[in-house]
Amino acid sequence: MRSILIAAKQLEFAKTRLAPVLPGGERRELAEAMFRDVLAAALGTTATRHVSVVTSDAGLLAMTRAAGAQPIDEEFPRGLNVAVALGTSALIAQGAQTVCTLLSDIPLVTAEDIERSRSHGATDKEIHDTVLIAAAFCMFNRYVDGLATWRPSDPEIYREIGMMT
Repeated sequence: MRSILIAAKQLEFAKTRLAPVLPGGERRELAEAMFRDVLAAALGTTATRHVSVVTSDAGLLAMTRAAGAQPIDEEFPRGLNVAVALGTSALIAQGAQTVCTLLSDIPLVTAEDIERSRSHGATDKEIHDTVLIAAAFCMFNRYVDGLATWRPSDPEIYREIGMMT
């Protein structure tokens, strides 16, 4: 069995980086809309018939059930890595041979995007790795933003620094 696992954090904890520009209710609505889009994309793929969502958010679990996907109750927020491990273990116990993990807030993803990845030869593992790379990129950006790191506005400075080494 080939499965797609969508990892979703509780809506109240989603999109917190947007707090300076979006009130809590609007961040929650945005995160829910993105979740619905990712869930619809996953359910719309033809190569995968089994879609699951791992989350501790009761509302998202209910939406998952209503959409015909399998909810995996995380019970309480454990962090992305633990949630994915929990969901993957549950799916393997049910007979999954491959698990493709998607984050619940991939902007503008469609079923065609997932299918196109596969049509170009991407395996579930490669799609999973791509998602993790994107997640790592986002994490590094958050880290750099949190440090209020300065960067030169003139790209020529980077060339000059490169010549010094």
